[in-house]
Order: sequence, then structure tokens, then C-alpha cells
Amino acid sequence: MILREQTCVAATTEQVWAILTDPGLMSLWNPHCVRFVLQPVHGGTDILHIADFSHAGLPWFLKAIMKVMHRFGRKEGKSPLDGLKELAEGSDA
Repeated sequence: MILREQTCVAATTEQVWAILTDPGLMSLWNPHCVRFVLQPVHGGTDILHIADFSHAGLPWFLKAIMKVMHRFGRKEGKSPLDGLKELAEGSDA
């Protein structure tokens, strides 16, 4: 199972990479970082965060529940990308 989340940050790709590659900042926005795809867009950077649970060793029924929740659930609370967005948009990196 692969979960994806995407957001647009009002910061350059270079600013976002500076935050993504700084281990000291990682715990501020996501202690469970997996993989990212950054795409420069007008006025900022699109960020695609990918978490791959295909080989996580979870029982099939838990994977099924996670997939349904990800597909049909609604966002509750602050996500790791929300934290990254706050850092990047408030950063002079």
C-alpha cells in the first residue's frame, strides 16, 4: 500500500530542500519521513509525500483499513506536510 499526500508551499524548491535535508528540522515536521517529489510551480513548490507500506509486515486487514481510511477519510489535525509548509513559508532558508 502506498499513501500519498500533496500540498503547495509558497517557498522555492531550494528553500524546501534545505528543510528536507536538515536532520535537525525533521522532528519539527515529520519524524517518519519516507520519500518526496518536489516540482517547482508558479509561486512556490508542489510537494508529494509518499509513504509505502507495501512491505511493512502489517496484517492484510490493517492494510485494508489504512487504505479505506486514506481514500475515504477526511483530514483531522495537522499533517507532516502542514508542518513542513509552516517551516518553509516562514523560513529564509
